[in-house]
Amino acid sequence: MAALVLAACNPLARDPQVDAEVRSVFDQLRHHRDAELLARLDPTIRAGAISQLPAVQAYVPAGEPRGRKVIGTNTMRMAGKGDTVATTDEYDYGDRTVQVDVRLYRPVGRPAWQVQGFHVQAATAAQLAVNRFTLAGKSALQYLFLAFTVASPLLMVAALVKVVRTPGLRRKWLWGVLAFAGLASLHMNWTTGQLTYQLVSIQLIGAGAVRSLSAFSPWILSATLPVGAILILTGVWANPRRARKAAAQAASPSSAG
Repeated sequence: MAALVLAACNPLARDPQVDAEVRSVFDQLRHHRDAELLARLDPTIRAGAISQLPAVQAYVPAGEPRGRKVIGTNTMRMAGKGDTVATTDEYDYGDRTVQVDVRLYRPVGRPAWQVQGFHVQAATAAQLAVNRFTLAGKSALQYLFLAFTVASPLLMVAALVKVVRTPGLRRKWLWGVLAFAGLASLHMNWTTGQLTYQLVSIQLIGAGAVRSLSAFSPWILSATLPVGAILILTGVWANPRRARKAAAQAASPSSAG
């Protein structure tokens, strides 16, 4: 059952019929079979697509692509309405890469798919190189955020070690979990240096770097403020001596002179 759930959530898993539909859309587009492509479009966008087709086709190089890579597939099913599938593929033309997004829709009770839209973008290898993870040409803020991204989990590990090695500490498993608790979520686009944040956010670990399969996508660095680790390392949390002292003060009778 777990394998079936993972397969359903796999963005690269694609129904063969859907894949054939997506490939035929791109073939009709690049071979300028406009009448066939327009006949498959949703009637609500057909009129506007007629004038836009030449501009979209200009992004597709002549000749056959050397290869194709499936980037993602997103399937949505609405009860009583039908299925919608959004796909992204990349085609390798050697000197450039073409990314094609296609959106298909199939109403309930109909076997044929309608094309609700498509988008094409192309870039050379030099243009896509800006999305690589490199330290060259980055700003001081980017270097600082990279250091913060690395330091955050290191502080969490250091706090966990302190919890394990602290004698007389009760509920070490709980303090060990809290050592990885972070407050707020910070994200940086490594290509542009754009920083976004979410203050109302509590995360465990919350540090890393991710990038989608697309060559057009930038690296995104993520980090969280290691509040739990800081409180443990500074002795505010997980401090048995401080806890015993506070308990003794609370238990001692107050005196009046």
